[in-house]
Amino acid sequence: MADKFIAGYTRVSTEMQIDHDSLTNQQERIKAYALAKGREYRIYKDAGVSAVASCRPMFGQMLADIKAGMIDTVVVSKLDRLIRSLKDLINLLEYFQKHGVNLVSLTETLDFSTAFGRFGLQLLGAVAELERGITSERVASDMKGRANRGKWNGGVISFGFKWIPKQKTITVNEEEAAVVKKIFNNYLRLKSFRGVVHYLNDSGYKTRTGRAWSSTTIKRILRNPQYCGTLTYNKRYNFGSTSRPRDAKEHMIIEGVFEPIISKEIFQETSVILREQIRIPPRVMNSQYLLTGLVRCGVCGYGMNGCTYHDLRKSGRVFSYYKCKQHAEMGKSVCPGNTIKKQELDDLIINELKSFVVNSAKLKDKIKDFEDEFNEETQPLISRFKLLQAKAGNIEGRIAKIFELYEDALITQDEFSMRKANIEKEKELTEKEIIEIESKLQEKPNVDFSVTLDNIKNLADVFDELNIYERKELLRTLIAEIRVWKHEVEYDLYGYPDVISYESHRCLRNYDQQKLQSKITLSVSRYPDRTFSERLRKYRLTAGLKQSELARQLGVDEMTVVNWEIGRNAPCKKYRKKISELLLVS
Repeated sequence: MADKFIAGYTRVSTEMQIDHDSLTNQQERIKAYALAKGREYRIYKDAGVSAVASCRPMFGQMLADIKAGMIDTVVVSKLDRLIRSLKDLINLLEYFQKHGVNLVSLTETLDFSTAFGRFGLQLLGAVAELERGITSERVASDMKGRANRGKWNGGVISFGFKWIPKQKTITVNEEEAAVVKKIFNNYLRLKSFRGVVHYLNDSGYKTRTGRAWSSTTIKRILRNPQYCGTLTYNKRYNFGSTSRPRDAKEHMIIEGVFEPIISKEIFQETSVILREQIRIPPRVMNSQYLLTGLVRCGVCGYGMNGCTYHDLRKSGRVFSYYKCKQHAEMGKSVCPGNTIKKQELDDLIINELKSFVVNSAKLKDKIKDFEDEFNEETQPLISRFKLLQAKAGNIEGRIAKIFELYEDALITQDEFSMRKANIEKEKELTEKEIIEIESKLQEKPNVDFSVTLDNIKNLADVFDELNIYERKELLRTLIAEIRVWKHEVEYDLYGYPDVISYESHRCLRNYDQQKLQSKITLSVSRYPDRTFSERLRKYRLTAGLKQSELARQLGVDEMTVVNWEIGRNAPCKKYRKKISELLLVS
């Protein structure tokens, strides 16, 4: 294994105006330390990043190199360059100790390998955390003062505005402002987020990043008081790696700061409509749609939500569908649309699963294909693994042999050292490859689909007796995803490891994140063809014909075709022969 090196970590942030400890100075001090020790070193440099930032690229790289066994000492010019949170400092010290890494601070001269040194380290960490807190409070106070004076404190520039660097101010972007006005005017006219989204996307308007508009973006714009000239500040506070809203009493609202794009009257009128339209979305598991959360549009890949329509012309008539969310929110210019009746899809999936209990040939064929592919991928790895294990045992024998030769004075010390170094290098490469193969094999666990078959049998036995919540739970142990296409439905069935305890399986909820699962994909036609009526309907839909078009093709009126498809009437011998010829050709 290559010699370990010293890792020098350097960092500067916006607080450097207080610290006066530049990157160059930090690097020079670390370099001098490494040279004095006669050691190789590598600098990990994070520039313009706070010590509390959740993403420090080079800090993360250093931790990865420590884990890989490349580093034995971490050197910093000052402890707060590394970390300032006492809790994070303690966790980091434990990480260093776990991997045999010593921590050296060139300013705080303590031996962190002793109990007293570790106590001093934690004390210094507490001081650094206090210093950060004081600095944070001072900065927050200054920024509130700036906001009170009508100054912008930074952040993302809202759509419709632009930043003027020379004047250090925000002004209106006329091109985007015209779109903002259309958004507010169309919302007041349509009173619908989706209506505005469809208008913008169908008209060819794009967001600043060139993407299609969505309901979420429209809501954010309609609720932003900046468009009527108002600056808001102090609405949220940091909480860990995220933020939370402050009480409304703490919000700072300063009017007349920005050039308005819309009038206050329009913004207030919009706000009234928004408050009236606030609704709490139903939770997936409480929804009466059996397959909510599993169904995706085969065309665009987005989820398909349950939608219920009430026919106002006929009292009590209700239509339920699974509808593509992206098409509904962004319009046909983004996704041409995909809709399927709720009962049609529910029955299609449930009946397909139940049919495997009686005839599992289709499922078993898919399982065999999966197992053949699995064996094709893993067998070479297993063969190579066995070969490397035998090689590793042979290497140990060769090492013992050269020791015997040296002890018997049959080889010189130089020859012994050279042979030993070559064999140890070979051993290192062999062990590394063994670890890599073990890792690959762990990613491809042996899967036993008998668990899947047992779950399907269980579904067939008890499904009709379960409530909606229990049915959803059972389906989610079987199905990973359902994709709806124009003429067929695809679905992925889970396969479980050959050893899995009932308790661990029963407690699993987020099935899609289990590393040990594999999936097989099956498909079923959207159009059943058990009866003559069903075969006729399947032919028409597959051919892309309307009922009126099929009627003209057969020489009958449209209602005749409707009655044939629903089984109300049967075609006479003349038309039955004609239809049979069509079905035979298709």
